[in-house]
Amino acid sequence: MAFNFAVKCGDTYNGAQITVEVTDSEGITKLLDLKDATASMTITKQAEFTPTKVLTTGSGLTILSSEGVIGIDSQIFDLRPGLYDYQIRFILANGVVKSYVGGVITAVR
Repeated sequence: MAFNFAVKCGDTYNGAQITVEVTDSEGITKLLDLKDATASMTITKQAEFTPTKVLTTGSGLTILSSEGVIGIDSQIFDLRPGLYDYQIRFILANGVVKSYVGGVITAVR
């Protein structure tokens, strides 16, 4: 699922809530079960390979509901102006690792 957003360099980003839905093997859409899950968000400047910033559960990300809601916390993103790709990877309670959310961050002056 794609979620794109913009940040102003040096300003506080107000944060965001993302509701994550998944489709099971029977084609039924449901909220992702985040009970006892953790998450990490890797941000990489486009055309580069080394992550610029990594957020984790408790350090920039918060699981707001075990029923599929994750939050990107209010914070200052110390990014240079430009376009950044990101992905949020979840480690679910059963050990399954999935990247269900990603997109582009536009950092502006």
